[in-house]
Amino acid sequence: MNADQKIARRAAARLGLVTHDDVRKAGISARSWQRRVAQGVWVRVAPLVYASPMAPRTFEQLVRAHVLSAGRGAAVSHRSAAFLHGFDGFGGERVVHISVPDVRRLAPRSGAIVHSREDLTTADITAVRTLRVTTPIRTIIDLASCATERELENAVDSAVRNRQLTIALLQLRLAELRDSGWAGVRTLDRVLDVLPKGELHTRLERDYLALSRLVGMPEVSGQLVLRKGSQFMARVDFAYPSLRLIVEVSGRKGHMTSDEQTANAARHRRIVADGWRYIEFTSEEVFRRPAIVLQDLRAALQPLPPLLRSLS
Repeated sequence: MNADQKIARRAAARLGLVTHDDVRKAGISARSWQRRVAQGVWVRVAPLVYASPMAPRTFEQLVRAHVLSAGRGAAVSHRSAAFLHGFDGFGGERVVHISVPDVRRLAPRSGAIVHSREDLTTADITAVRTLRVTTPIRTIIDLASCATERELENAVDSAVRNRQLTIALLQLRLAELRDSGWAGVRTLDRVLDVLPKGELHTRLERDYLALSRLVGMPEVSGQLVLRKGSQFMARVDFAYPSLRLIVEVSGRKGHMTSDEQTANAARHRRIVADGWRYIEFTSEEVFRRPAIVLQDLRAALQPLPPLLRSLS
């Protein structure tokens, strides 16, 4: 096997990437390698890291290139880690975030933000597709310094939904940081304060929740299972126990089959018969006609007339 074949095999195992160290170990001189790069046989994508022009250009390849370039101790972090963990809302990333023990030893690089993190421990690192990546909890904590509160809310909720963390564990880690002066404590506290008990499943549910906050809706439980005694009644999108109110958001109401419509109507009757008020909003109303949602929620906050109150 000649030197170029060795390099090609190494690249095939890493999304088309090779390092300067790979080149040296293959026995290719610096001048010969520079000639290959000048001819376009290999393309520099990060300091001392090159890619085959035949390999697909993906964000994951770029992330891997910068981690290889940063060397030992480097880990994917912040928004890039959120992308690799599959958190909602982080699919369109363009800039790579990595964390290293000492940023001073790295040469300046374009296309990447390098964070100096001396406090990273082995407990903060996991592996995602063979890459060193900050754990979901550490990623959420880091995101508090570079993401909007809405992005942070989506990240937390999707991580809970995907069983990557629990709110209890996140709050425990947050408590450890309160005395450290970490700037993201307040931001993450605000996000956790407004998340409903339970979990959300879709952007539609999260957008509804944002609207509900504008009118001051009380404490809410998301994806709550209603039971009558030990008997299952229904799983509902949002429940406001203090108002005895159920709110559902539906993206496919107009596409239900006849059997689905019948089952949905029976479910609705069971909920109302158990003493709950019931409102359903469509995706069209939540996304494009929010004034309707706000109007109906404001009405739901008003005290019930005496007759209806006695019936409930």
